[in-house]
Amino acid sequence: EKQPDGSVRRCVELTNPSPLIRDWYTKSPAAVLLHDEEYLGGGGKAAFEPPRLLQQLPLAPGATWRWSGTGRAGVRIEESSEAFASEKIETPAGRFSAVKVVTRIEQGGARATKTSWFAPGIGLVRQATDSGGITSTTDLIDYSFKPRR
Repeated sequence: EKQPDGSVRRCVELTNPSPLIRDWYTKSPAAVLLHDEEYLGGGGKAAFEPPRLLQQLPLAPGATWRWSGTGRAGVRIEESSEAFASEKIETPAGRFSAVKVVTRIEQGGARATKTSWFAPGIGLVRQATDSGGITSTTDLIDYSFKPRR
């Protein structure tokens, strides 16, 4: 969706196997921002205020950035991120050389660590989250741009 400021807002659907979450992003030469998360099936929507800084660009090993704001139900979130060297990652969508980003999160008193791998020209290809012993991993399964029905 074209925005009034000229940026393009893009939607990414997380599936398992049907859509579970829709994330809405914008990208500028300086940053990738997450604006909203929509939880499908009656889960509601979270708007980040200010938009959540996911990547400071250009993404290069040694880069660091911080973000603080509010998310779902106005809960306060504090994040600090650091980019590391590229690693070879294999997902159902293929094999990628991807920059590793480790993000430490404090949200509503709970702490988590999110490790993400971003491939140039593709974006997020894998994400692993550790929330105090509860872990999950998400892999890219497809990066074709199919028209929405």
